[in-house]
Amino acid sequence: MRISPCALLCLVVPQVAPLQAQAPAAGASVQAPAAPNLKDLDAFITLLYTSISGPAGQKRDGQLQRSLFLPSARLALPHRAQDGKVRIVNTDVEGYCKTSFPAMEQRGFFERELGRRVDRFGNLAQVWSAYESWEKEGGPKARGVNSFQLLFDGNRWWVTGCAWDDESPDRPLPGDLDPASRTPLTVAEAGTIDALVKSLYGFISGPAGKRDVPRIRALFHRECRFTITGNKPDGTPGVRSFGVEEFLQRVVPSWEKGFVEQETRRDTAQWGNMAGVWTRYEARFGPEMKETLRGINSLQLQFDGTRWWVMALQFQNEDAKTKLP
Repeated sequence: MRISPCALLCLVVPQVAPLQAQAPAAGASVQAPAAPNLKDLDAFITLLYTSISGPAGQKRDGQLQRSLFLPSARLALPHRAQDGKVRIVNTDVEGYCKTSFPAMEQRGFFERELGRRVDRFGNLAQVWSAYESWEKEGGPKARGVNSFQLLFDGNRWWVTGCAWDDESPDRPLPGDLDPASRTPLTVAEAGTIDALVKSLYGFISGPAGKRDVPRIRALFHRECRFTITGNKPDGTPGVRSFGVEEFLQRVVPSWEKGFVEQETRRDTAQWGNMAGVWTRYEARFGPEMKETLRGINSLQLQFDGTRWWVMALQFQNEDAKTKLP
């Protein structure tokens, strides 16, 4: 969804426009094309990318673009001036297309999705979508993150607004959205449930020192949720939940001080491509690795035809109130 902010400001010809589309003027009727799949979230987001991509000389489909956005949709991006100050550039979709489509059609423009994070509640969805864009094959590429705000009306999805920002040396893509931050795992590491569980314990364990975070991250599906449950100091239950990146940011520094976790027992239930794993652990940590923890990791796993993924991980440490069964 990259676009030159100068283009929107009418200062210079746009360098090239990113993924975004055109909306009808207020009060105009909106007719969705019959062929595109606007009901499936994945297909809808894919359409946002493919509908604006093409070589130089290829006309962009303005009617299709208008059909994807509500008339009131807004597009915004932060424009960083030479003096370092940030100015928010805000336009409607019609203005975006008038400014950006000619440059895309003249020079060519392609954009593809690198990674995605979705938060959904009912008919609302917030999508963080990392992108890579370029004008012609073999040319320079830019990366960044699109933020789509979507609504489902019972029949199809609509874009109600979007914002985006380019990657820079001091602002890299979030790890869960960057393919380069995920080391592909081999069949020996994740091809079976046993291999995945052993990799999980093995990757996080070791003496004081750096952990291979990309390999650890690669164990988990990007939509994986981590839930830490247990008892508060006053004895009442407590629950904390995190996404992959937030969880790793919290726990990796403590692992790197020295941490070894070993599996002591496992119970597995599998049906088809899904599995639930109840795995007991004992952990040693601290300066001399003498402090210990025991507890249970509950894993929800999914098989994609090649390897297993951790879709959810919940764990609780044993304490005075809750003893291992």
